[in-house]
Amino acid sequence: MDYHSGKILAGYKEYDQIPPASLTKMMTSYVIGQEIKRGNISMDDTVVVSKNAWAKNFPGSSKMFIEVGSEVKVSDLNRGIIIQSGNDACVAMAEHVAGSTDSFVDLMNAWAKSLGMNSTHFANVHGLDNPDLYTTLTTWHCWHKA
Repeated sequence: MDYHSGKILAGYKEYDQIPPASLTKMMTSYVIGQEIKRGNISMDDTVVVSKNAWAKNFPGSSKMFIEVGSEVKVSDLNRGIIIQSGNDACVAMAEHVAGSTDSFVDLMNAWAKSLGMNSTHFANVHGLDNPDLYTTLTTWHCWHKA
């Protein structure tokens, strides 16, 4: 794909729906960044980890190992999302930003549409398997606009 024009130069199954897996975390972190940019949250905010975000809810998956009731800064949770691929950190931040993971997913889908990611649909904040979570290879070229 040409970076400047977005024109596809060559491809193979680039329009097939595929699960984005941990690429989902890129959008989670992007939405967090937009909320910081808008002044709705700060990197210095403290997030109290809920039972929903608790690391033990994600056995066998990547996590930051945060415990229920612990207080973690937004900056640390965002690093946990990007560096450790922490599913627990994704849930904690989604609840902090939007009150629930479902509301945060709505934000993710709205941002995806605004970026032109029309063949992407997010169904959760971390990318774990879900039949309603999908993207195509052509969709991700939109990141150069972000």
